[in-house]
Amino acid sequence: LVPGILSAIFSNFMVLKSKNAWQLSLQRWYTYFLFIFVLLATTIGSSLESTTEDILQHPLSVVYLLADTMPLASHFYLKYIILQWPSVMSIILRPVVFTRFILRSAFHDEEKARKNSEPENQNSNGMGARSAGLTLIFVVALVFCSLMPVILLLAAINFFICRVVYGYLTVFAETKKPDLGGAF
Repeated sequence: LVPGILSAIFSNFMVLKSKNAWQLSLQRWYTYFLFIFVLLATTIGSSLESTTEDILQHPLSVVYLLADTMPLASHFYLKYIILQWPSVMSIILRPVVFTRFILRSAFHDEEKARKNSEPENQNSNGMGARSAGLTLIFVVALVFCSLMPVILLLAAINFFICRVVYGYLTVFAETKKPDLGGAF
């Protein structure tokens, strides 16, 4: 949902040179969103108004606030990383593309149905959204590794699963995308 909203904002209010620049902007802004609303919001606390007042009155209190609340959120992120595994594994099925193929193959030959069912949704399954999600997992693992070292093992398993799934999809299933020369 959020990548789609960001994409609508980019297409209506920004001038981007290419689809790859669009994916790069999506990655940048979606990463900011994930850091603020997934990482910081859960670790800072439940009341944004009182937390903001405390921080504005005593700016150095943010260190103590994070020290008090981060241990309480560590198990949430442990489960968050584990729940990424089935999510990533389900991407390999490509259910939306498969459904479009089945529906279109009823009216067209197989090759035309395959061509018309591609590409996948670039808002949520594009390189920008994928990179932002992987960046969040990496940062969560780094932030919480001193509180719960096992999170590094779980993050490594997550990255292995992502490597297998996205490696397969990039080479064998998805449409070819031009190289940006290292921008991602």
